[in-house]
Amino acid sequence: MNIKKCFFLFFMILLSANLFAQTNEKKGYIGIVLGPSFPISDFGDNSINNKYAGYAKTGYSDSFINFGYIFGKNLGISVSVFFSSYDIDTTATDYWWEVMGITAGPMLSIPVSDKLFFETKLNFGFVGVNYVTDGYLHKENEANGLGIDIRTSLRYNLFKRWCIIIESGFLSSNQIKLDGRDIKIQNINLGLGIAFRI
Repeated sequence: MNIKKCFFLFFMILLSANLFAQTNEKKGYIGIVLGPSFPISDFGDNSINNKYAGYAKTGYSDSFINFGYIFGKNLGISVSVFFSSYDIDTTATDYWWEVMGITAGPMLSIPVSDKLFFETKLNFGFVGVNYVTDGYLHKENEANGLGIDIRTSLRYNLFKRWCIIIESGFLSSNQIKLDGRDIKIQNINLGLGIAFRI
């Protein structure tokens, strides 16, 4: 994952947030969502008979940029920049997976009440993977590919400028190659966060 892309995207989101915040009507938010992450399918498999097994244990996910903005009544855009980490289910203690990505896509926001909103996000983007061995990251253990990031959330506007978010999501990326192998990354994320309304 190119760190310059992350900083550029972060700058553009902050710039957009500053422009949107100048209006009285708060149609968007930018915040952070944290929670557990559960590897599934081959990524979470620890069978020695599965050559695609990732041996990933339950980890954590940090969506440190969680951005949404509504255009019109219910439709909008969503952007997420995230990082996840998973220990390896082996006797070694200095082995783990790192998954990071930038995704964006359409968002559907349905008001449940004046302050509560149900939202669905269908994001696509780039996913990077690092397989850390012996506590070190080696170049040959880095990979990247395209991914799909599907999320549903409940957002509650707690104050004029702040809201809380409860979110669940599914991430899948099967276009990643590592050491000549096809690596399929799949996980389910749960998170709780806070966001600044814009």
